[in-house]
Amino acid sequence: MKQLRRLTVEVPRDPYRRGQRGLLRSFELSEAEFRELEREHAGHIVVEDEAVLVAQPRGHQIDLHYAFPDRDAFARQFPAMFQRLVALVDPSEGPLGFRLTLTDAPSRPYIEPVLSAQAFELIRDWLRMALAELPADVECSDDLAPGFVLRPAGPDDAEAIAQLEAVAFAVSWLTPAVARRMLAQAQVLRLLEETSTGRAAGFLHVRLDPPTGYVSDVAVHPDYQRRGLGEALMRWALACF
Repeated sequence: MKQLRRLTVEVPRDPYRRGQRGLLRSFELSEAEFRELEREHAGHIVVEDEAVLVAQPRGHQIDLHYAFPDRDAFARQFPAMFQRLVALVDPSEGPLGFRLTLTDAPSRPYIEPVLSAQAFELIRDWLRMALAELPADVECSDDLAPGFVLRPAGPDDAEAIAQLEAVAFAVSWLTPAVARRMLAQAQVLRLLEETSTGRAAGFLHVRLDPPTGYVSDVAVHPDYQRRGLGEALMRWALACF
């Protein structure tokens, strides 16, 4: 006869540690960023049992970082936790409202109705791809296309990147301040320029989180669209990965 004993795992007291262990989560705050929020905006962090919900002001919007033990906990706890944040966060910190990234695709049918009930709407959709190997002709070259070059962006390019974002997308969230912060965090941010004029034609924002890579933004100015530049940017990103 076998005897079975249930093992209980102690829930960490530290909310940051809780955020790292939730099975249903999109918690992209570094510990330094989280500690800064704790010091300066303690009301932006809501903790309930094993669930954590954090509001991070990002220029014109407020990013939500979340961690819940499972789908049922999200459906049960998110509405009240979110309303607590809404009551505590100053609207001037994010005029464009709250943004939440849902990374658990299988959970979408369970989670999206909860978000819709809180007036969230889908503004962008990401695709997840698994690559066994790269095509032989994919190269990570800065000479992206005839007449165009893709170069690393610097702090002086923040304004141009924000302007490209505004004209390329119906809903724009990227501000010069946010672009500068992304560059300071050493994220891969590249500016596409027309070599003859030096005009900014597009940009690419790539995030590397081994073993996964994210194409966060691909933007081409309307004046330069339908020339294959968007595809060339994506091919560069795949080679980068």
